[in-house]
Amino acid sequence: MKTDTIIVHLRCASGGGGGADRVILNTIPWLQAGLFSHAVLYLVKPGSDVSGLVNPLSQRGLLCRAMPGRSVFDFRQFLEVRRFVIEHKVRVLHCHDAKADLYGFLLRLTLPSLILISTLHGWTEKTRRGRIYSRLDKTILRRFNVVIAVSEHTARIARAHGIRRVVVVHNGIDPDEWPLAGSRESRNKDDPFTIAFVGRISAEKGPLEFVETARAVALQQPDSRFVVVGEGPDLPAMKEAVTSAGLNRIFEFRGYQSPEALKLAYPAMDVIVLPSRCEGLPMSILEACSMGVCVAAFSVGGVPEIITHGQDGLLAKSGNIGDLASLIVTLRQDESLAARLRRAARTTVETRFSVQVQVRKLEEVYVGMMKADQRKDPDFTLPS
Repeated sequence: MKTDTIIVHLRCASGGGGGADRVILNTIPWLQAGLFSHAVLYLVKPGSDVSGLVNPLSQRGLLCRAMPGRSVFDFRQFLEVRRFVIEHKVRVLHCHDAKADLYGFLLRLTLPSLILISTLHGWTEKTRRGRIYSRLDKTILRRFNVVIAVSEHTARIARAHGIRRVVVVHNGIDPDEWPLAGSRESRNKDDPFTIAFVGRISAEKGPLEFVETARAVALQQPDSRFVVVGEGPDLPAMKEAVTSAGLNRIFEFRGYQSPEALKLAYPAMDVIVLPSRCEGLPMSILEACSMGVCVAAFSVGGVPEIITHGQDGLLAKSGNIGDLASLIVTLRQDESLAARLRRAARTTVETRFSVQVQVRKLEEVYVGMMKADQRKDPDFTLPS
């Protein structure tokens, strides 16, 4: 295998540090040195601050650039990506979202030897625009060499839409980088019971559902505290909902936090709540589980592939605010249950979702594709 093969990761980013961004940050450092070279290109809106994404990669010696563009398809931005691919003799383009997929598809029309991979985190179809983008993406991805699904649920949807070469590589984290925190008994007794939302604040993540859940919990446990970590387009609507519900006194909005800041924040959280409408395989749950924070979530997408109800977390039926609130109250009232779930959740991450295991599967995909390309064989065996 040639060691000068360059794999470029292409990602549309706003600087908010969503799950796909953390996948890139977590994965690349674990790939075998010398097997391939890696670079990261971020497609950003003019004026977006993505230093929190670019700097950590640059500090690790990776070539990382932000390329501004104003629309879904910006011709100048596209040409800039194309120049980079030609200048650096890029063999593999690894896309991480629908806009990146579109650019990859168009690039190969003029660069037919380019190998295309996409990591599919899931489609958002709750808006008309989202439905149009996902329909286009599902068509484009049929032309990719390989599509990596982050969950079995996502893979099933992809195959149902005619995407043939799909392999599941779950998201992973390094348990040593996200160490198990102390129990509630080790904290100050005056610390409030803290319930957190961690993630991109956009409709599919359920920010308004979190506010509704908080209101239901506060009726039973008025001394609870609610923390929101993240940014996104629905942040103003979420803040307005908090004000309308009269919950300002017990809500705290912390904005985007880097992975290092999150590692300090998780130990002060008692429950992380994921009221998502749809999901791939959420990084926030893996991080919380690794650090021993209880999880209460809607059973959507790939969430049940991480959490087994009553074993390492608690799940409610999608959209059932009352049940989700009841699960949170149960975790507060039953500390022995919470402690058991925390221990089991840590074990789940260590045994099934460590980045070391997932990266080896990703390397198998890269190596298999390169060998197949050398043999001119489009149907190499995907890792199981």
